[in-house]
Amino acid sequence: MRSKEGRREIAVVISEIEKQDDPREGFALLQEQMAQYQESGDAIPVELLRARRALETELIAASRGE
Repeated sequence: MRSKEGRREIAVVISEIEKQDDPREGFALLQEQMAQYQESGDAIPVELLRARRALETELIAASRGE
C-alpha cells in the first residue's frame, strides 16, 4: 500500500495537471512525472495511468472537434 505521503504527492501532480488550460500541457507534465517513476525503478501509480487515459481521451476528442 502506498504511503500517505506518496498519495499526497500523486494528488498534487493530478491537481497541477487539471489546472492546465491546454490538455497537451497537462499531458506533458504527466509524462514527465511518469518518466521519473520509471527512471527510479518504481511502478507507475495506477492513479497516474488513469489520468493519462483520461487525458488521451480528451486529446482525441479535441482533435476530432468534439
